[in-house]
Amino acid sequence: MEKWTRDQTIIVLRLYCQIPFSKATSTNPYIIYISKLIGRSPNSVKMKIGNFGSFDENLKTKGIVGLTNTSKLDRDIWNEYINNWDKLAYQSELLIADLEKRKILNLINTLETIPVAIDKEVFTTQRINQNFFRTTILASYNSNAA
Repeated sequence: MEKWTRDQTIIVLRLYCQIPFSKATSTNPYIIYISKLIGRSPNSVKMKIGNFGSFDENLKTKGIVGLTNTSKLDRDIWNEYINNWDKLAYQSELLIADLEKRKILNLINTLETIPVAIDKEVFTTQRINQNFFRTTILASYNSNAA
């Protein structure tokens, strides 16, 4: 069995943040998609999510424990990214875009404007991966984000 790579682990941590822990099953379509993308089985991705769950203090306060067979790489990635969501969102999106063979700039949603009586020019900065943060927040509140 091949060892997990840093890139694979980062991508799965992103997934951990985006789906409620209770929905981390090998039949979850997001887990299936990511597993194909990174060359792992859905069950191994589900297990990696379980490994991350063992580090999550929020789960522990609910009496939920993750898996205990974590690796040093799991711990290192958790410590590096869990309190830096901007970095996780950006880095994981770069990795996924590379695997999907698409350009990162294609991720920026086009802004829709509603016509009003006058036209005006608006310049704005939009986070490249706003969807990551949205689904992460929804997952935190156990919504049906994924």
